[in-house]
Amino acid sequence: MDTCVYPVKYTPLGLFVQEEDGALSLVDKICGEHPQKRVLIPGSYGQFAPSFCICEKGYHVFLAEWLDYSRYQISGVRILDGVPEGDPVVLYQDNYDSLVRMTVWQDQAVVFWGTEPTGENQYQYKITVLEY
Repeated sequence: MDTCVYPVKYTPLGLFVQEEDGALSLVDKICGEHPQKRVLIPGSYGQFAPSFCICEKGYHVFLAEWLDYSRYQISGVRILDGVPEGDPVVLYQDNYDSLVRMTVWQDQAVVFWGTEPTGENQYQYKITVLEY
C-alpha cells in the first residue's frame, strides 16, 4: 500500500482515502493480513482537487469540483460492491464565490451551502439540497 493517503471516512464498505494527487480510493479488509486498496475516482486534478463527501454507509460519493476560481460543480457516483457504478455524473453547477460546506444528511440527501454576493460587501447564504 502507498503511504501518502489522507483518511476521508470510514464506512461499512471500508476506509475511503484521498490520495496525494486527489484520487479517491477505498481500502477494505483493514483488519486482515492483506488490506486491499482500489482507486474509485482517478486523480491528477492539479490545483483544483475535489472535496469528497461520502454517505454514512459508503454507497454514494459526492465531489465538489472547482472548474475555475468562481465556478464549481457537484458530481455524484453510486458505489456498488465497492466499485463505482460508472463515472461521476454532474448534478449541479453554480457560479458563486464561496462553497462553504457540503454534507450528507441521514443517507437521504447531499446538502451544500455557500455565500453569494449581494453588493456592497454584503453576502447571503445559499443552501441547496439534492435528494437521492
